[in-house]
Amino acid sequence: MSASASTVQASDAESERVKSLRSYQILDTLPDPAFDDIAWMAARLCDVKMAMVSLVDEDRCWFKAKVGAEVAAIPRSESFCEIAIQRQHLLLIPDAASDPRFAKNPMAPDTVRFYAGAPLVMPDEHVIGTLCVLDDKPRELTGQQQELLGALSRQVVALLTYRQLGVRDSLTGLFNRRYLTDALERELHRSDRRNEAVSVLIIDVDHFKHFNDNFGHSAGDMILRHLAEVLNNNTRREDVVARFGGEEFVVMLPGTQLTQAGVCAENLRQVASRMSILYEGRILPQLTVSIGLSSYPSDGRDINTLINTADGALYRAKRAGRNRVFAAHLTAAA
Repeated sequence: MSASASTVQASDAESERVKSLRSYQILDTLPDPAFDDIAWMAARLCDVKMAMVSLVDEDRCWFKAKVGAEVAAIPRSESFCEIAIQRQHLLLIPDAASDPRFAKNPMAPDTVRFYAGAPLVMPDEHVIGTLCVLDDKPRELTGQQQELLGALSRQVVALLTYRQLGVRDSLTGLFNRRYLTDALERELHRSDRRNEAVSVLIIDVDHFKHFNDNFGHSAGDMILRHLAEVLNNNTRREDVVARFGGEEFVVMLPGTQLTQAGVCAENLRQVASRMSILYEGRILPQLTVSIGLSSYPSDGRDINTLINTADGALYRAKRAGRNRVFAAHLTAAA
């Protein structure tokens, strides 16, 4: 394999790893006692001053939980976890001062001399971070301590996986309404700080009752699963796609003005209309969707107002003939 091909392959693998991390929607969330307890136990079991549940995205190492540290994140280039996530077994560094890999690391040897990182290997086999313990003095871990640190890292993985299952719709695999509400609330606060817009799309399957009545509920379920896949595949990594209930879906678009959201909505409408769904040996009739838009802060400054405004726009799209996009300040009729 050529050097350029290897580089592309590594880049693709890293993109998939970050995508896996973001699917858990854990970055930049508030402290959580469950993760704090695991970090505390790791510090006590290994008899060190510092411990973190560390998650590594494109350019930083963010701490979901931490003991003995004040910062919430550090640059990825300065993190020992940068090396730890490249393997699926414990990384043990007894003395960073004598390890050439960390000769130029600003954290070694003054702040960190000892590091042990147990990778967080998720069910899809991507390593999204570590449970790590650190100290300002050289040290070793016993075999038992290494085993316990690995066991605790698996508890972090189990906790993340369980939390993800609790916020997923069982039929489509998309996020559920409860998660969407929490994510939207967080995003509105973040947008306030950054002075950015957030847009919301409500998407409804046209004549869905007709599909259920004529082809059965199993066909209706298949339609919803296919549409969920289309929405996931045609939105950005930072967007949140959720099943809102019945045949309604919601897409949250962070950092997106209403006009941009309209372009996204129109693309989704067109892609949905091109779906071909094979059910029991026959192609189902063409599917169409209607979409309503709203945007923060121009259409509302709280979750309920944003959702209600988008829902009102959706109702207008239905009344105007379906298979089209409507918003308070934008119309893109099919």
